[in-house]
Formats: sequence, C-alpha cells, structure tokens
Amino acid sequence: MTGDHQSSRQIKALIFDDSQGPGLLFTHAALLSTSGCGWMSLPMTVSPQNRAQFEIMGAAGLRADMITGNYIKNRDTLDQAHEWLKEQDSIKERRESVRFWSMILLTAAAAIAACIAAWPVVKG
Repeated sequence: MTGDHQSSRQIKALIFDDSQGPGLLFTHAALLSTSGCGWMSLPMTVSPQNRAQFEIMGAAGLRADMITGNYIKNRDTLDQAHEWLKEQDSIKERRESVRFWSMILLTAAAAIAACIAAWPVVKG
C-alpha cells in the first residue's frame, strides 16, 4: 500500500467522550480497516519529552497530578497524559491476561500430570 493511498484512508474525527468529564472533545485518528469490518482507533502520539516526564512521574503520580493540576497546565499535555495512561492500562491488562491464561494452562498440565502419576496406584 503506498503512502498516498494509506493517507487518503486516514480520517480525523471528533469524538464526544463524557467519561473524562462533561463536554470534553478528544481528537482521534480513525482508520478504516482494510478488511472492511469496521473502524480501528489509532493511538494519539505522545511526544518524547512528555513520555519521559510521565514515565518519571509514574501512573499513580500522574493521576494524582491530573487531579491537583500542578504539572499539567496545557490542554495538549493533558490529552497526551490521558493517552499515556490508557497505554499503561492496556499494557497492564495484557500482562494480567497473559499471566491468567498461563496459570490456567499450567494448572491443567499439573492436573493431567497428577492423573498420570496416580494411574499406577489406582490400577494396582
């Protein structure tokens, strides 16, 4: 797919998001999926300077600062902080999901191994 063809499929959309407070508008880049089965939301980019600052503050510190408003005075920085927190939450959810399913798999393997190990005792 060429760059011109891909950029022609990219659409800017204003999405009303009431979860972060009444009347806030967030700009999201939306891309029509190539399979034609709907919209995919592309993440808003966080500037490297803000990303470094957010990583130093950590998720809990950034959330506390967003409540008090000490560090974040700029609307763009606030939007990037929301986006960075969403990224961190999705990373945390993915990690927990992998941990959960790996424990399910290991538990099933242990149960099968226990059945195999107990088979001679049950037979005899």
